[in-house]
Amino acid sequence: MMRARLILLALLLAVPSDGQPAPASGGSESRLETFLEGLVPGLLHSHHVPGAVIAVVQDDEVLLARGYGQARTDGAHPMSADTRVRVASISKLFTSTAALQLVEQGKLDLHADVNDILDFELSSPFDDPITLHHLLTHTAGFDDRFIGTAVPHGQQAVPLGAYLAEHMPPVVMRPGQTLSYSNHGLALVGRLIEIASGQSFAEYLSEHVLAPLEMHASTFGVPFPVRRDQSLPYLWSGGRYRELWFERLNDGPAGDLNTTALDISNFAIAHLNHGRFRDREILRPETTAMMHAQQFTHDPRLLGWGYGFSEVSLGGEQGIGHGGWVLGFHSRLWLLPEADRAIFVSINAEPTGAFFEDLMRAWTEWTGTHPDAPAAASTELAAARDAWSGTYIPNRRARSTFMDVLTLAQHITVRPDEAGGLSVSGPLWRVRHLALETEDLARVEGMEIRAVLRDSPEDGRPQLVFGANAFDRVGGLEDPRLQIALWAVAVAFGLASVSGWLLGGLARRIGGAPPSPIGRTARWVGMAAASLLVAIPVGLLVFVHDVPSVFALWVDVPAPLRLVLWLPLLLGVLCLLLPWAAIRGIRGEARPVLPRLHFLVLMLLSWALFASTWSHQMRGPWSF
Repeated sequence: MMRARLILLALLLAVPSDGQPAPASGGSESRLETFLEGLVPGLLHSHHVPGAVIAVVQDDEVLLARGYGQARTDGAHPMSADTRVRVASISKLFTSTAALQLVEQGKLDLHADVNDILDFELSSPFDDPITLHHLLTHTAGFDDRFIGTAVPHGQQAVPLGAYLAEHMPPVVMRPGQTLSYSNHGLALVGRLIEIASGQSFAEYLSEHVLAPLEMHASTFGVPFPVRRDQSLPYLWSGGRYRELWFERLNDGPAGDLNTTALDISNFAIAHLNHGRFRDREILRPETTAMMHAQQFTHDPRLLGWGYGFSEVSLGGEQGIGHGGWVLGFHSRLWLLPEADRAIFVSINAEPTGAFFEDLMRAWTEWTGTHPDAPAAASTELAAARDAWSGTYIPNRRARSTFMDVLTLAQHITVRPDEAGGLSVSGPLWRVRHLALETEDLARVEGMEIRAVLRDSPEDGRPQLVFGANAFDRVGGLEDPRLQIALWAVAVAFGLASVSGWLLGGLARRIGGAPPSPIGRTARWVGMAAASLLVAIPVGLLVFVHDVPSVFALWVDVPAPLRLVLWLPLLLGVLCLLLPWAAIRGIRGEARPVLPRLHFLVLMLLSWALFASTWSHQMRGPWSF
């Protein structure tokens, strides 16, 4: 499930640090190690995270690489620099590096139409070509896809070409105009690597990237059976750690790297050293510079994206990097080329956004590098707040599968605050405050992140962009807040209706109450519709209320959820019968008003819920 991107950007904790092992004479390096030793164990405890590993690179050397806490909760496996961890989307940096190697060799072209070399055709309504440049900057315009991207651990992943030919999401935005993060886009880069090199993706990466960097403990995919030096993933639940599971990603080039802090440090050294690691060159200096440089931004005033790397600014220092989130593991790798410094942090628990944010706050307070508070908005700018106000949903979403329903939880609401700025909040967001710098530019209070309000290049509607993350404004029936209210009312009304009918039937059967004015068939139709008003929202909520349940969809949709997906279709049938039940199913010459009114409300709620589920692609068990 998508998390608040502001929180994720706050995970960069120690990028400006000089963390080093303590020298014999003591000094700033020793103070930093003492600081981390005094900070990290407490954060692990308070946020219910078993273990963390941190590595710091400075001037082509690994200056600090050590673990804190436990790789496994049995107490016999401490986290260390040699512990294997899943780094998820940090894998994309390796895939991007490999692709640019082939660009250097003339086997791939950054600006050629990828359909010219692919062995299947990308689905797109636009005439614009999709290029490697678009794929590496997440601007190809793909819809998102989540379901079926993995197989159970121990099984072989579906061959990359076959998987993508069957599951590549459609293009829904014009290429080159909007950055919409895409796992499948980077997996497609992996397929281009296979076609251009004549090797499997894993073979090419092992031979041309991992081996030259001496990343001997690194593999794409967690080895099966699990090795003793592998950290396990956890979730704190019910007062104890719940061990989670591994899977094998079918879109492996986008997120399946399993590595160690020491190995990842070698990759960081190569990129800080202009593509060279010791006496080996994995990229030419000019290619490395191109990879690190901004290749796309929504606005010149915002941070953007290079080839694989995102841009970040911390403590006044400009950097690049990437984060990774997979079930039970969160990782961050950030490089500051000007300072010749990099830091890697990985933890083995879920969920963990608050851990990284507190880590960042403690670091900036200790170093004095926290951002200055933005100036209070002027009266003039305060008057411009109405243009920003509204409800927004992530531009990155699954428009073509029932997972689109997650936008009900992923939305954000922007409204004026008492300080003359704006507040940003949502079900998955901590409240943030924006101070307007101009009518269309704002800064996130306490953070080095700016936001821009612009017109969407797709439909002209307002679009809110935080750094590289776009949110589309919605209103009317599309507003998630309205739909959430509708679903809540439907559940409450459905429960009341079912309870009333059951109690009424019991009263007639046992207490001798007079017969119901509603005919038997109409009662059954009404009971069925009212039951579905409860079953559909509750059935979804029961399944997707926690992160592990959602991640289980990576492998397949379980039978109970498939059953829930049938229910909107059944509700649609009942929507056709409810008018008959309201008009013809109520007996008696008086035609009692209350039963008619009850059926009218039931009919309207059923139609509304059916329309809402249909708009979110809940159209049967095949809607994914």
